[in-house]
Amino acid sequence: MKNIFGRSQRLNHKIYIRRSPVFPYKGFCDKKFDLAEQKDNFCFTKNSVLNEEKKGEEGMNTNIPEKMTMKIVISENNMNIKACDVSVSNETSFKSFRKDVMELTKFKLCVLNTTVALSTYAYYSTSLHLLSDFLLFTGGTMCISMTSQVFNQIKEKLLDKKMRRTNNRPLPKQRMSDQTAMLIGGSLWASSLVLYSFSCPHAILFSNAIVLLYIKAYTPMKRNSNTSMHIGALVGALPALLGSYAATGDLFVESSLLLAGYIFAWQYPHFYGILYQNREDYKIAGFNFISNYEDKTYIAYIQMLLAMTVMLYILYRLYKSKDKIINDLCFFTYLAFYVKNLIPVLKFYSNPTKYAKQIRKDSYMPFLIVLFSFAYTSYYMRRKSLKEGRNSI
Repeated sequence: MKNIFGRSQRLNHKIYIRRSPVFPYKGFCDKKFDLAEQKDNFCFTKNSVLNEEKKGEEGMNTNIPEKMTMKIVISENNMNIKACDVSVSNETSFKSFRKDVMELTKFKLCVLNTTVALSTYAYYSTSLHLLSDFLLFTGGTMCISMTSQVFNQIKEKLLDKKMRRTNNRPLPKQRMSDQTAMLIGGSLWASSLVLYSFSCPHAILFSNAIVLLYIKAYTPMKRNSNTSMHIGALVGALPALLGSYAATGDLFVESSLLLAGYIFAWQYPHFYGILYQNREDYKIAGFNFISNYEDKTYIAYIQMLLAMTVMLYILYRLYKSKDKIINDLCFFTYLAFYVKNLIPVLKFYSNPTKYAKQIRKDSYMPFLIVLFSFAYTSYYMRRKSLKEGRNSI
């Protein structure tokens, strides 16, 4: 027999079910057995089950845990025991907790931010121990990125509760306490310090500056002014500079600046797509975004058109760069998806709500193409330098 409590096995007309850490209860048994020998096992026998059922029918207390409802069917012939109708509290489930942690840290978004930083780090790194430094930098960047998301959600818990797109997060739904979230955020922050200290200690100050800019400037400003949009775009672009700074110690290097500029511009159509798709949610929560004012739609429209122009210019610069960061295949593939993204942007002013979702969805692919091409060029150049017996790009 196998059920959610763990593995079980049939031993001489007796069923032992290993105890799950989520359900730390002893089983019931009408025979004496050594607890040290049985360790953490449940013990069920035919007579003990019948005795417990009889107690229940007579209104007496039973040894069956309150947190599980179990109907046990016993066959007189083969002593098969089937467990069914098991209801488990999701709050105590490890799987549910893991899902909440991923939601709290915005794991997927952090993977994207970390990939951006890694692409520039690999491009400029001249380390003799690239793999070990690469892994340490990856872990440190992932941890500091998740730290920012955790503390941001703690700060915006009450606002998230008012919006449909965020009210199911673990803190607004009280599936997780603020203390637990603080512990997770603090642990991630401490981990980032340790990992960075072994690979690139000088990146600690810059990475924490990004976190402070996000939490202390962008987050509170969202309720006061649409200027927060520009601050948020800057925060999203800085990981590109973090990678090159960690590798070289130089904050302003051409290729990283171009990638950061592209990401900065890319966030305008991407964010306005999210904003106008959920404009009522943001308005109810009290955010002072441009979407609250019908007469200012043209400002968002102009900003998106300018951003699309800047994105195309930067792509061309990367394509014509000395190392040809954007190769021919990526360049023409990008143009196809760029046009697909541009069409709803051009139509946005006529019906913002209608085209917002399409703008957001179509914005991902051009960005991923640029990121992939940057990462591939880094890998190709590294292999080329190793073949030529050089340790630097």
